[in-house]
Amino acid sequence: EYYLDMVGVTGSSPVRFTMRIMLKIYLLLLISHVDSFAQRNITVNYSHTYGVVSFKKENPHGSLKREECLYINSDSLSFYSYQPQKHGSNKITIGSIADHHSLYNFPKIGRQLAQFSWQTPYSLDELVSKDYNWQIHQDTMRVEGYLCQVAVSDGIIAWFTTEIPVQFGPAAYNGLPGLALVVEDRRRRWLIKAFSIKLESPRIVIPEMKLKPCKDCESKLQEIKEYFTL
Repeated sequence: EYYLDMVGVTGSSPVRFTMRIMLKIYLLLLISHVDSFAQRNITVNYSHTYGVVSFKKENPHGSLKREECLYINSDSLSFYSYQPQKHGSNKITIGSIADHHSLYNFPKIGRQLAQFSWQTPYSLDELVSKDYNWQIHQDTMRVEGYLCQVAVSDGIIAWFTTEIPVQFGPAAYNGLPGLALVVEDRRRRWLIKAFSIKLESPRIVIPEMKLKPCKDCESKLQEIKEYFTL
């Protein structure tokens, strides 16, 4: 009430009453928007172009382009799908279907699960997360309405937004202080750009496949399993 008095929309007139209601609705929507980011459940669709000749062109000649998807649950688990997946029928879940070379990322424990479903026996292999030596610069641009800042690391250029404060990106391009929305990998000639961002995501699960511990490192499979038993 004090805030409404300060902005001058209290009173008994119809106009002031309408303004008061509209302001309350705006504040509720704002709180809801903040809560959505606090939950950090996000689905991002990316356009992934392979064989890029020029990063200045949307559709370089001779390149292969397809859509891929990043699902984020909170700030500690994501699933990157290299092919479209349908949500689970019994519950709203994602990840139960075998997906060629999909990735599960666990930044808080520095591990990934890579799904190799083109070889038998099918398995989920534990990998140590790659550390990128990101150098953050002041250049900015907007991607899908979000203000992004640029970071570079050994032939990779990434545009990330701290407006979505999670350390994820497409494929394995993680470790920035915000969600990576554009990645140019000039070594592999890849261009990955977000074209759809939703502040919601299904619960991430894993398929019924063997879990193989990482080689030459301390396995954290038990910690990984805890992410799927909550």
